[in-house]
Amino acid sequence: MKRDDQLKEDALEMYEAVSNGNEAYLENFLAKDGDVLCIGTDEKEFWSERNVIIDSLKSQATSGTKIVHGNIKAYSEGSIGWVVDDPKFVVADGREAKFRMTSVFHLEQGKWKLIQTHASKGIPNSELFK
Repeated sequence: MKRDDQLKEDALEMYEAVSNGNEAYLENFLAKDGDVLCIGTDEKEFWSERNVIIDSLKSQATSGTKIVHGNIKAYSEGSIGWVVDDPKFVVADGREAKFRMTSVFHLEQGKWKLIQTHASKGIPNSELFK
């Protein structure tokens, strides 16, 4: 396992594309082979179909929601890479919401492609069963 600066840059590019609704990028950054999965912060955001994931990310961008990275770290081992971050969403009126995110990538033809991502909002354990 090693730190991977290229994967980190690719993840930052993904944030930029999602934030700006870069449709060409969004159409190509998901892995083409095998299953993909995107779990968002909302209970209903559990998607495993490429077209649903892409449409949802496009919708996020058109709403004016941006992703701003936090203390992002990227690692890889062979053809598998993963990213962990504590970014924040920033909406058009300036409100911010910190969250946690992990993403898993697969190296396809020399390019990192997303196969799984999970975003969550941390809550105190004492509030978990409320």
